[in-house]
Amino acid sequence: MFNTSIAIWGSVCAVLAMFFFGREVVRRERAEAERDRLLTSERAARSQAEQANRVKDDFMATLSHELRSPLAAMLGWCAILRTAKVPAEAARAIETIERNARVQTRLVDDLLDALRMQAGSLHLELAPVSLEVPVTAALEAIGPSARAKRLEVRYQCAQPAPVVFGDASRLQQIASNLLVNAVKFTPDGRKVDVRLARAGDHAELTVSDQGIGIEPAFKPQLFQRFRQAEGGDARRHGGLGLGLSIVSSLVQLHHGTVGAASDGPGAGTTFTVRLPLSTRVPSAPQGDARTMASAAGASQLLDGVRVLVVDDEADVRGAVAGLLERSGALVVSLESGARIDEALAEFRPDVLVLSNHRVLPCRKQRQREPGQRDSVARGRPPDQP
Repeated sequence: MFNTSIAIWGSVCAVLAMFFFGREVVRRERAEAERDRLLTSERAARSQAEQANRVKDDFMATLSHELRSPLAAMLGWCAILRTAKVPAEAARAIETIERNARVQTRLVDDLLDALRMQAGSLHLELAPVSLEVPVTAALEAIGPSARAKRLEVRYQCAQPAPVVFGDASRLQQIASNLLVNAVKFTPDGRKVDVRLARAGDHAELTVSDQGIGIEPAFKPQLFQRFRQAEGGDARRHGGLGLGLSIVSSLVQLHHGTVGAASDGPGAGTTFTVRLPLSTRVPSAPQGDARTMASAAGASQLLDGVRVLVVDDEADVRGAVAGLLERSGALVVSLESGARIDEALAEFRPDVLVLSNHRVLPCRKQRQREPGQRDSVARGRPPDQP
């Protein structure tokens, strides 16, 4: 009897062991199947995300081109018209068109830059830069808006001008956004002060206005995206609420700091940007097709320089070619790059202006140092081969 009980118990244990073993095998198989399903799903999701990013990048490039091209054409032709003798009423109309086109251009640039920063795709072209160069360029660009409000913009720069290691175009954007903010919120007939100085081992850019000031409760939100002070004044002045957030992001990318001080509503505002000084000597400022607008009033600035312009937008192509020709350049324009090799061989240009507003030298490019290309962009012909 005892042996029989032991045999039965042993059989029961064997059955139970087989049952639990089988259940564990099934559980593991299900777990492996679930893992395989999740891995497949994750790969599919990753592929879809990568495809979405590619679509987004393509959309951003198309959006940038489609929004910028009409504005670039308007600004270019306005620059050409400013060199002609026109009645006072027409001159005022041209200035109004140009001023508002620049406002739209800034809005487009700010929106695209905010999207790039969010995606982590904003890159800097770093080099030693005399900070006076981008600041004076920003002051020149804000001139029409300041004159329209009869504002006195006073500028002081300590000599020698401080040099920082940064991206010249982005440094100009920092100064420009601060100046736009100051002009926008300063009542007609008042003053805006811009100071550039050294403060220890930092360069310090200060923009002070006599504007509406800042509510103390709003200061913590001042540099946040899409945030604007509540109230009629802020909405009356418009904007997307991106300018100061872009300033903050760009300053951080340059390892600097930005701050704002105000005694309250009606007391004006002072913005201070601090950037680390550089001991390196800056090269010539980089060339950009948009900077050629300032050359329209300089006779013979590009005398004899051969320029090949490539742009698929006829209005933009005509405006750029017109500005260059009025400065003494010899210009050939192409609608696309299909004939660019033929044009390079026959026309032998000194400078190539592309549809993305970049200016490139065409001769002895391989022998040039990276900073030397900009002397061509500013109007000096390269050495002949």
